[in-house]
Parts: sequence; structure tokens; C-alpha cells
Amino acid sequence: MAVEMLTRQPGRPFTISPRSFRRDLAPLALGGVAVIALLVYVLQSRGILLLLLAAAVGALGLLCIIRPAVGLAGVAICAALVRVKIGTGTDSPVVASLVAATGLLGAWFLHRALNRKRINLLPRFVALPAVGLIACTAFSMLWGRITLDPRVIYPHNFERVQIAAGALVIVSVGLLFVGADLFRSPAMRAGIAGLLVVIGFIDLPLRFAQRDLALINTAGIFGIWFVALCWANALENRRLPDALRVLLGIGALGWLTMAVTVEGDWVSGWLPPLIAFLGVTVALRPKLGAAMLLLAAVVGAAYYSVFYDVLITQQEAQGSLGGEFGRLELWQRNLSAISGHVLFGTGPAGYALYYVTFFPNQAMSTHSNFVDVLAQFGVGGLLSLIALLFAIWRLARQSLARATAPSDRAIAAVVVGGLPAVAFSLWLGDWLIPFVYNQTIAGFDHAVYSWLMFASACGLWVQTHHASQTDEFDA
Repeated sequence: MAVEMLTRQPGRPFTISPRSFRRDLAPLALGGVAVIALLVYVLQSRGILLLLLAAAVGALGLLCIIRPAVGLAGVAICAALVRVKIGTGTDSPVVASLVAATGLLGAWFLHRALNRKRINLLPRFVALPAVGLIACTAFSMLWGRITLDPRVIYPHNFERVQIAAGALVIVSVGLLFVGADLFRSPAMRAGIAGLLVVIGFIDLPLRFAQRDLALINTAGIFGIWFVALCWANALENRRLPDALRVLLGIGALGWLTMAVTVEGDWVSGWLPPLIAFLGVTVALRPKLGAAMLLLAAVVGAAYYSVFYDVLITQQEAQGSLGGEFGRLELWQRNLSAISGHVLFGTGPAGYALYYVTFFPNQAMSTHSNFVDVLAQFGVGGLLSLIALLFAIWRLARQSLARATAPSDRAIAAVVVGGLPAVAFSLWLGDWLIPFVYNQTIAGFDHAVYSWLMFASACGLWVQTHHASQTDEFDA
């Protein structure tokens, strides 16, 4: 299979000896020196600080090649706590988490290649749409440039923007392949889950107090994963102390209460986490879940006018649905702008050029990942994304049926219940694949939470379905 890329043989262990260094690492070291020299030449005014930074990055890169799990932990920590940004010449900066994720992808690939191990551990029903989304992203960039309307002005720095936007998609999807390997380790799955829970508990009282702690990142749809992780472990993880399970349950309910009472006018802040809460309950406790769904339906019917006012009337008044800049108008305008590029798209961020040219006073992004993906990567890209989301849900569902450890069942249930909430939220914003002129590239800081949770489900699937495989854990 093309998606397997390398042999299934376990291969030789990765050791550093004079001979292996000359054969395997010497070219990498020379390449690293060349990159450092280029950076020094381009930014030589920074002097010794740049040289020290490049040396530190090189050392970390070598460490990640030997132990990729270090890089995986680095991505999660950078997303949650590191607020360093690299300017791109536009208002769409590159964040530390994206740099770390890109480095992790390269280091992990080299690690697997040097050990002569297969690159793809994902099942075919996940690997194919993942590769399809990457291929559509890459091809759309070329297609969009070839078929660019001659009336459209192509800015001199737009190619750089497109490369960054395309790289964001490729790196995000690439984390699934990395996660299928590294997240086979229960410790790694527990690590990412624990980090998100701790960050959520730190931020929860601040949100109640309507204060922002700039060092902690709980933006985007972080609430989906915090609520799902807390509630799933409270229901299922019997290995945790009872007091801790109660605390986790309180955390899930507390976040929902905060989202409704403090941030109630922001629908993306409370409705998707509520969907995740119900989804996790149905996955782990079907009878309780059915009762909660029935209760939700009864409450919804009894207070129909209230919910209609919150979800429809208020959103129309705010311009989120109706009006010149409401989502329905934005989607219609987008389809009009890309009418000649529906099949293969306008390329990463490509429809922004058509907006600036033909709708200069109405140039707003679609505020929907599904419409964004259609406009940028075409029908193939949209179908690949939908197929990928369904495949990950199916994969998590299979893991839930096979897993026996309470922590594993909790992780599987988190994705089973959380992914429909993510899919719903994608109609409301670019929460999974940030658009460079809306969430901006910096949106990767919060979008990566979803990709890491998807990746953890991939690793759990590999563990539960291939527990006897000879390809040892090498995280």
C-alpha cells in the first residue's frame, strides 16, 4: 500500500555509533549547520542570540529524532502555555505550537525512517481521507494559481501566506500519523488529557470572574475537550479516587454553567460543550444518556421561545445569522465568488483575493470551516474532511468497544462524544482549520487541541487492535 510507505518489519534498533552517525546522522548534522548558517546570514543583526537560539533548536531537534515523545509533549505545552509568536509580515503570525508541531513531524519521520519502520499505522479508512485532504490542499495551491482570474491582483507576499496556510493543514493532519505511533503509550494519552484538565481547572474560576490570564490558552472550542475529559473520567475511570472523580464531574458541570451564565451570548462557547457532555453520557451510560436527551427535548419544548430567542433572534440582531455580514449571507457571497473554482478550490486562503477584488467593502471570511474548506480546497477537500471526521469517530467507536482499561474507555468516549460537537461547531467558525484572515495562523494554538485528541484516539486504536504486533513502542 502506498499509504504504508515503508516495510512492516520491525528493523534494527536506533543506536548512535561512529558508523551509524556517518551513515545516518552526518547528513542531518550538515543540513542543520547549513540552516543555521542561512539564518545567521539572513538575520545577522541579531548576533550571538540568534546563533544560540539556532543551536538550542538544533539540539532539541536531534533529541526529538531520538525520542519523538519529547516533541509531542512540546506541542501540547506550547499550545497551552507558550505565547511566543513569529511575525510573517501580515497580521497572521506563526505561533510556537505550530513550529513545534512542524519540527515534531520531521523528527518523527526521520526517527521511523532511520529505524526502518513503517510510517503509517492508521487503518486504511482513516489514512485514505487523511492523505486525500493533504493532496487536495497541495493541488489546490497549484490549481488556484493557474486558474487565477486575470482581474485579481496577486500581492507579492501572498505566496508566503498560502504556503503557511497549506502547511497548517498538512501539519494538523500529519499529527494523526504521529499520534497513531506515539499515543500507543498510555502515559502519553494520560499526559495530554491531564494537561488539558489542569489548564481548564486553572482557567475556570478566571472565566467566572470574567478575567483573562494571558499565559493560559483556552480559546476556541477548548471547552468541548475539557468538559468531555472531565465527564468521561468521572463516569468511567474507576481507578481514580472517588473524590477526584467527583471533582472532575464538578469541573464539567462548572464549565457548562460558566459558559451559559457568563458567556451565554456566545453560542459556540456553550452549545458544542453541551453536545459533547450528552454525547459522552450516551457513549458510556446509554440509559442515562437517553434519559438526559429526553429531558433536554422536554426542556427545549417547554422553553421553545427562550431558546429560539437565544439561538435565532439574538444571533440575527447581532449579525451572526442575518444581515449583510450574517453567516447565511457570508456563505452565499462565498459561493458566488468561487463559482468557477468549486471543483478544485482557489488554494489556501485563495478566496481572499477574490473578496478584495470583487467585494472590497464586504470582504469577510465565511466563519465556517466546511465552507472555508470547499472554497480553498474544492469538493475533494470538503469530502475528504467530512470522511476523515467520520473515520476518526468510527475508529474511536471501535476502540471503545474493545478497550478494557477504564482510562482507555474514557479517552475513546471523549472522542466519540466530542467529535460530533466539533463537527457542529465547524458550521459556526473556523475552529479546526483556522483561516489565515479570521482566526489567523495563530489559531493553531487552540485548533491543535482537537487534532491531539483525534491523534490520541488513533494511538488507542493501534494499541487495542494490534496489541501483539512486534513493532515495539519507541516513543
